[in-house]
Amino acid sequence: MNSLKVRLFLSTLIMTVVMLPIIGLTLTKAFEKQLILAIQNELKAYSYSIFTVAEVENNQLLMPELLLETQFNVSQSGLYALITALPKDKQDANQDDDPLWQSQSLLTLSVPSILPFPKVGQTQFSTINLAGNSHLLYSFSVSFSENGQSFPVTLHLMKDQQNSAIVLQEFKQQLWTWLLVLMIVFIFVQIIWLLWTLKPLNVLTRELEQIEKGEKSTRCYVSTGITTSYTTIK
Repeated sequence: MNSLKVRLFLSTLIMTVVMLPIIGLTLTKAFEKQLILAIQNELKAYSYSIFTVAEVENNQLLMPELLLETQFNVSQSGLYALITALPKDKQDANQDDDPLWQSQSLLTLSVPSILPFPKVGQTQFSTINLAGNSHLLYSFSVSFSENGQSFPVTLHLMKDQQNSAIVLQEFKQQLWTWLLVLMIVFIFVQIIWLLWTLKPLNVLTRELEQIEKGEKSTRCYVSTGITTSYTTIK
């Protein structure tokens, strides 16, 4: 009985200790993936709004002084925009020329000298270090047309991941706290369930031990259909 109890308890404990952390890691990865996807969709929406107000005149890029999204207009706001030229002979390389335009939020920061350059019509996500913090970088290349001539440019959007990291950390803390509570409750419930389930076996074990020691006799019940006789076996 003791061996059976130990095996059942260990199997329950192992399943709990192994499965709940796996569930926690899976939920964390899924949440992190959705968080990054949400930021990517946000940057895509910003890129469309910026290209909507961009114009090319006399082979020059014209941009409004202020953008609709106020974070682009505030210095070191954590959201930055940069437009660089895309020469045809550098479409598969990195760009290190002066930018054609940059948001006011980027004016007080040094722009990285090397940025990714996807081909026209393509996008690319990567990470970049800016002002000592990790930023998600979204690069999108398009080509304007003026008098039959193409004017290819690449828009780079950078968003600080510090807030996202804080949100992810808070999610992890809450998730693992509740998983730990759930683990303790689950183990406690399993112990109660095992004790209740094995209670009849405990009674049977004690009776067998008493019979072996001669402290208790057994009765054999024989039914003849009319009467029932009892024979005591010692």
